[in-house]
Amino acid sequence: MGDASAIINNASVVIHTIVVSLKAENARLLSTLRAVQEACKCPITHALPEKPVVASDGFCYDEGAIEQWLQHSQTSPMTRSKLETGHLLPNRSVQRILEIVRESGVECSDGEENEGDLQIQGPINSARSQVLFQCPGAFSVASHLWNSIFGENANT
Repeated sequence: MGDASAIINNASVVIHTIVVSLKAENARLLSTLRAVQEACKCPITHALPEKPVVASDGFCYDEGAIEQWLQHSQTSPMTRSKLETGHLLPNRSVQRILEIVRESGVECSDGEENEGDLQIQGPINSARSQVLFQCPGAFSVASHLWNSIFGENANT
């Protein structure tokens, strides 16, 4: 029984260390993702642009929003200076950034309350393999501990 207890204790310590590390990395990534999304938002719609364009004021807007704005006003919504009409350029850099964010499958709304719940299945599965490797002979015990912390779906 002493060996099993030591194995369980070792597995618990390893799992706890990995969980703490993953949560810290998760919080850092979520903060970065939120900052990127905030920087890419259209100042008119306050949403991520579907088709980002740059106006003559140097700011990035959703194409539909700035075109509608320009129908009623010839000034920049940001600087209030006169905008050159017909000079909207596609913002390919922002478009690519938004594609990467969307392809990641991670959703990060402003009202998200559970920052620790950001999906990190890849790192979790890697950590699980590491735990099971570091606890030889204790596969079922370590697997049970892991599943009790992360649930059955973290098994795949």
